[in-house]
Parts: sequence; structure tokens; C-alpha cells
Amino acid sequence: MPPKPMPIRERLMRHAVRQGECLIYTGSPNVERPKMSIPGTKPRQFELVYRVAYALEFGPIPNGYDVHHNCENVRCIEPTHLQAKTRLAHSVEHLVEETHCVHGHEWTPENTYVRGYTKAGRPIRTCKRCRSIHQSARDRAKRAAKRKEEG
Repeated sequence: MPPKPMPIRERLMRHAVRQGECLIYTGSPNVERPKMSIPGTKPRQFELVYRVAYALEFGPIPNGYDVHHNCENVRCIEPTHLQAKTRLAHSVEHLVEETHCVHGHEWTPENTYVRGYTKAGRPIRTCKRCRSIHQSARDRAKRAAKRKEEG
């Protein structure tokens, strides 16, 4: 007879480490989207750990809702940091927070180039300052290669 599976809450907490106010799940090699297998599912299914943590504490996640991390750490499974929000409210909150490009330049109409739109209708933006820096670097590399070729 196979051994009885460990309860999900126990499995979850076995890989949880307290870091400040957050309870960080360390049992998944996937840092950006940590998952755990759900016992008794055939074929074996996996679920995001923060969704499991939310469901254990508050019950099933309503249809059309996402789990939002108030601490902005996707590895956190601390129930007080998790909140169910509609997909629209969740995505709007994340769009509103994004005020600067990854290099710290502010998104302004003057500094933003829109390359197109995603299937969801969100703009694909490029910071004009970053684009200019990268273009200058490409131009310098081309000139250096041409000089090397001629010389």
C-alpha cells in the first residue's frame, strides 16, 4: 500500500521561510512562477503556490479573479499579503504602477515610442531615450567594423 500523501498545507509550509513580513516559498525551482503539484489529480496537475495558499486560507478563488500580492513578491505565500481582485482591477493596478522604463526613465508622451499593441490591446512601449542609446551603440559598432574592414 502506497504511503498516504502529506496534507497540502503541511507540504506548503515545509518549504516556507520567513523573510521580513513575507513568507517565501522555496520549494520550486521556478523563481518567477513557483508551482506545486496537487495530489490525487490524474494526470498530475500543478498550481501556483500563492493560489494554493489563498485557497487554503480563504476558500476557492472566485471565477474571473486573480490573486494579488500586496507585497509585490510572487514567491510570498503570507495570507495577509494575498488579495483576490478582478482581472481588470489587477491589471489596471499594475499598469498604473509602471511609471518608468526598466532603466529608470519616466514614461511620458515625449519619451515613449509605441511599437504596436498586444492581443489584449496594451501598448508595446519603448523608451525613446533607451532606443536612442541603443541605436547610437549600434551605429558606433557599425562604424568601427567598417574602419577595421577598410584599414
